This record gives sequence, structure tokens and C-alpha cells, in this order.
Amino acid sequence: MYAARDAVVTDPIKDPFTIPPDLREEIECSEGTSARFDEQSKTITWKVDNVIQGIPLTLSYAVEIPLEANSGLYETNERTYLKYKNIFGDDVEADFPIPQVRYTKPQGPPIAITSYEGIYDGRAHSITVDQETLEDGDTVFYSLYSLDQVNWSQEEKMFTDVTPGPVTVYVKVTNSKYQDRFGQGTVTIKPKPITVTAQGKTKVYGDQPWRPGRR
Repeated sequence: MYAARDAVVTDPIKDPFTIPPDLREEIECSEGTSARFDEQSKTITWKVDNVIQGIPLTLSYAVEIPLEANSGLYETNERTYLKYKNIFGDDVEADFPIPQVRYTKPQGPPIAITSYEGIYDGRAHSITVDQETLEDGDTVFYSLYSLDQVNWSQEEKMFTDVTPGPVTVYVKVTNSKYQDRFGQGTVTIKPKPITVTAQGKTKVYGDQPWRPGRR
């Protein structure tokens, strides 16, 4: 005796997940059943037909999440349910539990930062972020207030005057494909040395008193 007749599973894929074309051919279901993916609705329709009690039926497939998605815990499906006729011929619906997947963005390549140290020259100076360590889509932010996720600006922190010591400049690099990357460097501008040269003078006894600026 069949436990269910005319059974159909409706399995919608939830954003941001999708089944790309190269994975759709890998949708597998138990022998004697058929599964079809509708691209527009992002839904798998699994025609099970008759279900015999004690014989398990399986549907397996892989989903893909875009790199731009934020890290977090995601449900892979919308409401997924089975519609069938029971042994009395009644139409019945039964929901399936929705699986959850934790996604963590990959770490991007490390950034290289060069600090600045020099003598006061009246020019503006800052740290240097090595452009060769940046990726397409990277945006660089600067701050003087530690790695606190606030007070960030894309404007470089420039210094002209003598600093009281090394001043730390913090860097954050964002990219939709990666976790935020952080780094820091310092700017040190030292006073310019002052050289004092004394001008020698002589006096002959009996001559007029020597005064500065007279010979």
C-alpha cells in the first residue's frame, strides 16, 4: 500500500543562493522520480508520485552564494513542502525543515603599508599604501582613532608640522568580495637642526671700541 500518492515537492531556493547552469545538471533524485529547476522562480519541482512506506526517497543538489554576500547565517530555501493524497484520498501538505548555512567571506590578500619618517621640510607627508597589494574593487579608508569601525575617511591623513613623536594612521580596505582588511603605519616629522655659526672679531689695543657690525 502506498503511504502517499501523486506526491510533489516544491523546493524554492532562497536569496542570495542560486543554482548556476553548470550545477543544474547535477540535481539528483531517487530512481523513478524526476526533478526540474525553473530559473525564473528559482524553484525545484520534484515529482515523487507514489510513496511506499519504509522506502526512503532523496533529492540532492548544490547551491552557490555570491562572494558579495555578507558573512552570516542563511536559510538555503524558502518554504519547502510536500503535496500529496493520503490513503483516504485527501489532499495534504507537509512542510520540510529549512537547512541553514553559515557563510564567511574569504580573507583578502594582506595590504602593505610604508610609514614615513623625516626631517621637517614644510611639505605634507603621510603613510603609503602599496598599490600592488590592492585588488580591483578595493576602497581605502584612513583614521586616527584606532580600529573602531567609525571615523573612517577616504581622505589621506597628511602631516606638515613637526609631530610630537610617531603618529599612528590606521587603514581599512573594503571590498565586496572579502572581509575588511586592516593595517596601520606611522608618520614622524622631526625638527630641522639649526646650525649657529659665530663670526670671529679682533680688537687692537687703543683702537676704537668694537661694536657689533663695525670693523
